[in-house]
Amino acid sequence: MRVTWPAHCTHRRFDLNTEAIESWVATWIARALEVEENDINTSESFTGLGLDSLSLYTLTGDISAWMGRDLPVTIAWEYPTVKGLALHLGSLPKESDESIPHVSRDQPLPLSFSQERMWNHAQKPRDRDFVVRRYILTGEVDRRALERAVDDFVRRHEILRTTFAGVNGESCQVIQSPAAGNLLYTDLSDHSAAADQAAALIQELADRGIDLANGSLFYAWLLKHHETEHSLAFVLHHMTYDARSFDVLHEEISALYNAYRSGSESPLPELRVQVADFAAWQREWLREGGEAYGAAVEWWKKHWPAGVATLNELPFSCKAKPDNPDAIHPYYTVTFSPELLERLRALCRRENVTLYTVMFAAFARLLHEYSQREQLVIGTYVSQRSKPSTAAMMGFFVNLLSLCIDHRGQPSFRELMRRIQQTMQEATIHQYLPFERLSDELEKSEDRKPPAAEIIFQLTKTTKALQLDGLTNYLAPTSRQFSKPWRLSLTVVEGENSLQASAGFDPELYAREGVIEMVQRYAAFLEANV
Repeated sequence: MRVTWPAHCTHRRFDLNTEAIESWVATWIARALEVEENDINTSESFTGLGLDSLSLYTLTGDISAWMGRDLPVTIAWEYPTVKGLALHLGSLPKESDESIPHVSRDQPLPLSFSQERMWNHAQKPRDRDFVVRRYILTGEVDRRALERAVDDFVRRHEILRTTFAGVNGESCQVIQSPAAGNLLYTDLSDHSAAADQAAALIQELADRGIDLANGSLFYAWLLKHHETEHSLAFVLHHMTYDARSFDVLHEEISALYNAYRSGSESPLPELRVQVADFAAWQREWLREGGEAYGAAVEWWKKHWPAGVATLNELPFSCKAKPDNPDAIHPYYTVTFSPELLERLRALCRRENVTLYTVMFAAFARLLHEYSQREQLVIGTYVSQRSKPSTAAMMGFFVNLLSLCIDHRGQPSFRELMRRIQQTMQEATIHQYLPFERLSDELEKSEDRKPPAAEIIFQLTKTTKALQLDGLTNYLAPTSRQFSKPWRLSLTVVEGENSLQASAGFDPELYAREGVIEMVQRYAAFLEANV
């Protein structure tokens, strides 16, 4: 979620005061919630206003970028109202604009820790770590403007023209020079079922897979159905995107197309640093023996009590070992009623927790009932975009946190929510330490490692459509193909007035009927306890 700000909210950096910051934050929240700014009570908690944890992390990143300074990722929890946050930020001493330096491209460029994890996963036999997004455009497409927009988009973001290779036993990024012709074009207007043919061609392109060492990690394809209808498809490897990246893609493609269609020049400022700069900075900041590295290791050591083990067995586990651990995972989805969503949001306001916390706690309680374990291991994905300059980048800025969820003492559901919210706030402060590095440290110091997170929970928000002048568009259903390191996941997707939960699972580890029953029990638990 990224917001274009009105003129009265364009204060910058060192001339900021409390009033300007309060206006900015109120406007951000109003646009995020799609309400009038006058409706924002600046003394009410962020969760009471309707923001969830993902929105609060996004708010932190966006205000960091706007102010041009680094802010703690938990600051929106520490100062949970518009007025309180503005008062705190307005009192901070001035600091330098940016802390990520530009690094020379005339040297081997390291991978970030997130990229390294993705690279290692991609070495498995069936790499399906990409996404296909297909939009149906209705109206007269300015093909030349769209070609220029896509070319400029690829030029702006080095990660879209980067390949990955091994140099002296180490993986590194190899950035290719920008070139024109990044939008493929196919005229299908002679086909009687052009839309179906377009979908099949796009899927065929995706099924080829993506070669990290030699191929393009980003494809854009315009397929003409007839004069006033087209498919516009983007195929991206996970090295180039995370959830935030789609906001960047939507905003920039829209802004560039609209400008070029009207005969104007690009309205977008150039990016000061790129993913390769972030990776080099991160490697230095989190170097072994450094202050940040040591503080994170110490916290995670305390987080993991002895005897906690990975949850491998559930009542619906299959007994046979998987023959193909990299098989594509199927999904089962349930849609919640609008009435339940409203009750969930009301619960968040009453308990001063986020929707993420409520949905996570319900999943944790369900797994506890299945396993009867007092301490459970559940993984969750977090964004590592707290640096201001990362807000405008395409790229993969995600870490996997493996969390110990404590059911000792038979906590009520509301107490469990509070435990999880506290755990997440503390873990988020130390989220940058890669799981693999922590495992290495614990093996050296205590001859053990934290259990792997093979069960994952995450909450995401639906993204808005492209805003292309003269065109209407919608995101068409597509076949998404991923191989995943987890064996069971629950993903909650929140829309403005909708809520869904999808369970992804390894079919050779878990029985489909059992997974369906799990999701149905999850929905029933929420209906009964909210």
